[in-house]
Amino acid sequence: MATEFVHPLASGINPCLTLQLMKVYEQWRGDAFALEAKRVENDLGALRHGCEAIANAKDWREFNSGSQSVMSDYCKATTRLWQEGFEAVMRHQGALGEALSGAMKTWQSTWTGEFEKAGAMTPATMPLWFKRLSMPTAFAQLANLQGDGSVQAGKRSRDGDHLSA
Repeated sequence: MATEFVHPLASGINPCLTLQLMKVYEQWRGDAFALEAKRVENDLGALRHGCEAIANAKDWREFNSGSQSVMSDYCKATTRLWQEGFEAVMRHQGALGEALSGAMKTWQSTWTGEFEKAGAMTPATMPLWFKRLSMPTAFAQLANLQGDGSVQAGKRSRDGDHLSA
């Protein structure tokens, strides 16, 4: 009686993975849109403040100090947006890693579960690739047996693993 082996990738063993990946993608996309909206708001604010600084400047000194403060505020806000973006990327990368890790654990348990069931098979029902794994030990056992089934008590030769009489 052969145990039927089900391939975990082809049979849809883990249908939750697709849903988890879609959830992570939607959260990632929502954060990206929110950061983009903040960036546009930041750029428009800097442009507005720059126009006010130019309009209110009475001499070059006021123009220079106004434009420097606008650029300083703009750089601080942009740096803050970059930090928020990196935090979002790290958060979503962790969520993606957890989803893939869970899928791999499910697939691993599926594989090992099937191999545990297959462990009770007789040698005649083992797959060919598994039989080939155990061939070297089978040949060594056959070389030690004599025609009457008793174990040969011989010495190994210097040239190899062959038994000498």
